[in-house]
Amino acid sequence: MKVIQDMTVLKAMQRRGLIRFHEDTGKLVGQLFSNRKAKAYYIDGGPRTVFDYDDSRYQIKYFDGCFCPFVVEIGPRLMTEEEKIVWGIPLERVCYVNVN
Repeated sequence: MKVIQDMTVLKAMQRRGLIRFHEDTGKLVGQLFSNRKAKAYYIDGGPRTVFDYDDSRYQIKYFDGCFCPFVVEIGPRLMTEEEKIVWGIPLERVCYVNVN
């Protein structure tokens, strides 16, 4: 799990409506109990907690001690049934999980 710290990726996600920026996202902010400053990569949220962007799957995740969530990469993007047919992946090789 990796926190996304690339502002170009975060801005592209925001333009697609996947996340909403906090007023401090991308700015230098002061740290609590310190005179140091750091760039803020936290966001305000989004319509879904898990979403796909490009070839990866992302999650909006809160960490202990933080009031705002971050975007983290959680793995590769999952293919849809239509994409599997287009790419020629035999459906008998596709694993299905019973969630009953």
